[in-house]
Amino acid sequence: MKTYKDFCDQNAERLFKIINEHGSLLKWKKEWRNDCSTMIPESANGFYKGGNIFNLFFSQIEKGLKSNKWLTFNQINKLNGSVKKGAKSEVVYYWSFYKKSIKNEMTGKEEIQELPFFKTYRVFNLEQTTLYIDGNTYDHNQEISNLLSESGVTINHFGTKAFYSPNIDTITLPQQSSFDSLEAYHATLLHELTHATGHESRLNRDSLKNYSDIIARSEEELVAEIGAFFLCSFFNINSDIENHASYVNSWKQYLKPSDIMKATNNAAKAFHFLLDSAEQINQDMAA
Repeated sequence: MKTYKDFCDQNAERLFKIINEHGSLLKWKKEWRNDCSTMIPESANGFYKGGNIFNLFFSQIEKGLKSNKWLTFNQINKLNGSVKKGAKSEVVYYWSFYKKSIKNEMTGKEEIQELPFFKTYRVFNLEQTTLYIDGNTYDHNQEISNLLSESGVTINHFGTKAFYSPNIDTITLPQQSSFDSLEAYHATLLHELTHATGHESRLNRDSLKNYSDIIARSEEELVAEIGAFFLCSFFNINSDIENHASYVNSWKQYLKPSDIMKATNNAAKAFHFLLDSAEQINQDMAA
């Protein structure tokens, strides 16, 4: 091994070997269920009518929302609740009327008529608010709790998608009860938490900043999944190595060995960044 490129090539070869042994013949599987509500959408004043039923009903299915209750922003506030970061509202419509003076062509007299016009407002699903209670305890061991506490990242639970939003520094996950296992929940959480280390206030990672580019996105997804694999191993979380490998395999096709080496280095940086932060909490608690 004479050059850094040789070192990169060797590590890429090792990673490819693991991926090919565990992931090349497999397809990554989502490890949570879409436990959506299939009840008719309901407002504070009763069931919705007309096209609003279809719009909100299919939103419950599409987004995997567990409640059929929908509230306006003001209604949520009045109940001393708040909308979770990253939650997106749905449009509800209704017909209103206004009075207008119109000349009757037959009589030549002015007549007052009521004319309809289309109006809309926005509503949030109850699960997208702090008012929703589903019985989840979000079971974490002390080390992971420290990791989450020190990260400063907001973590919300609603819907059926797992993602990190850099613009609001927020992780969104399905409810813990939707996952196939506690291990699957933690593996997904640690994947998104590794993404969050790339925020400009932390490691300021280029692959996260340029995520819209397919090369940067592929690199960032490798960082997050390899970082999650490191963290799962460290915390003795029995995650699915085949699923890790299959996920990485779906992105490696876009990257050169040097790109992959860069991603593994950044995954190691993210791993140590998170552990160093958690270790500081442990020291503070012991003092």
